[in-house]
Amino acid sequence: SKGEHPDFSGLTKLGMIIRGAMNKTVASGLKYTSEQNKWLVEHYRNYPKEPSGFEEWNKSLLKTLDESFAKIASFSKN
Repeated sequence: SKGEHPDFSGLTKLGMIIRGAMNKTVASGLKYTSEQNKWLVEHYRNYPKEPSGFEEWNKSLLKTLDESFAKIASFSKN
């Protein structure tokens, strides 16, 4: 080395891009979670008054939960 200061500007830019992408992923995950929470609250408010409606209500709940867990898992892979 000739006492020169190394140039890390490209590395800094790459770090900023990676952090920006991660923040976008986090923001997308939070938005999705918020939307699913609203759906769950509404779904629980519509809990069937008669036992005959439970099977369909539960089927819808489990389908949405399965889809949600899969989607949330995909955020951690990005």
